[in-house]
Amino acid sequence: MKKIFPQEPPTQCEHFKTNGIRCGSPALNRYKLCFFHQRMMNIQQFRRERPNSRLDFPLLEDANAVQISVQDVLAAVAEDRLDPRRAGLLLYGLNTATCNLRNVDFEPKALRQQFADSESPVIKLLLEAMNREPEPDKKLPSSGSTEESPKALAG
Repeated sequence: MKKIFPQEPPTQCEHFKTNGIRCGSPALNRYKLCFFHQRMMNIQQFRRERPNSRLDFPLLEDANAVQISVQDVLAAVAEDRLDPRRAGLLLYGLNTATCNLRNVDFEPKALRQQFADSESPVIKLLLEAMNREPEPDKKLPSSGSTEESPKALAG
């Protein structure tokens, strides 16, 4: 007969965001932080130990990578490791990358087709939405609209 031992729930990352909310991701074994926050802590420690090291940006494939890069540039300027003119050029490039994010697609279509062949209807709906071309005339509803719809006023 197999004995079942109660398992402790995984510990949560101990990082608190600036808004006071705890990260909530599972912490790595032997660490108090999740993968992302432990990696950021290691990078900060590396830069403190080697202040003359060059900036290494992640591949700018999503908004998170761009945000990390902006943070790196600002930290380098604050620590006098980067002159303001070069920082301005880097931030301009990062701004361009941010604008281009909605136009690039790093996901191979073959991989999408592989997931489209799966049985999950949720995945099929998501893939159909990703493959649709956006309609240029259609405007997205704004969340800050001051006018309420007739249904909202009636109900």
